Amino acid sequence: MELPFSHAEFLEVFAAFNTRILPLLILLWAVTAFVFLRLHSGGSQLSRCVVLLLVVHWGWAGVAYHWLYFAQINPAAPWFGVLFLLQAGLLAWYGLVRRRLVFVPATSGWPAIGWLFILSGLAYPFIILVTDMDYPRLPLFGIPCPTTLITIGALLMVPRKQVLPVAVIPIAWALIGGSAAFLFRVWPDLLLFAAAVALVVYRLDSGRVITGRG
Repeated sequence: MELPFSHAEFLEVFAAFNTRILPLLILLWAVTAFVFLRLHSGGSQLSRCVVLLLVVHWGWAGVAYHWLYFAQINPAAPWFGVLFLLQAGLLAWYGLVRRRLVFVPATSGWPAIGWLFILSGLAYPFIILVTDMDYPRLPLFGIPCPTTLITIGALLMVPRKQVLPVAVIPIAWALIGGSAAFLFRVWPDLLLFAAAVALVVYRLDSGRVITGRG
């Protein structure tokens, strides 16, 4: 695949991103961990908080990462940013306005698989740090791939009939972002392929979920 940027340029984007806004990335990670910890203990009444968090994640990745940094080396990045803002808008519409995204944080069945992807997204920066990549030239948090992992994990807790409108873009990005595992040796991104397959199977599965039929 012919790309408009080199491997070194790709890593330099992360170096600039991490160096300039690392405190904000740490804050975003801490808030994300806190919200999902509260979801685990507090139940589905925290669904709107989860939706708002996911809206922030997609909006942040679209503007802060794609538009302000990745666009410096990739002509497609502004369009990726539009895609991420569209996903933020879809989440806000279906989750905050229409209130159709209700997360059921069970510990068995599909929700349990969802928790694995959420934890993978939260562990993403720590997994990266133990690979052969060197800080700050490496992806950490507040970027598309961990955002997608966390989102797909959360969507596996939503009744399947409510998932489709907000599932398409995360699945598409999982396939796009997962290619980084092979193109740039960002091996944790292989998890994106598993997440995409899980969400597709969940959406098509006609079986009984943990809380009844979706």
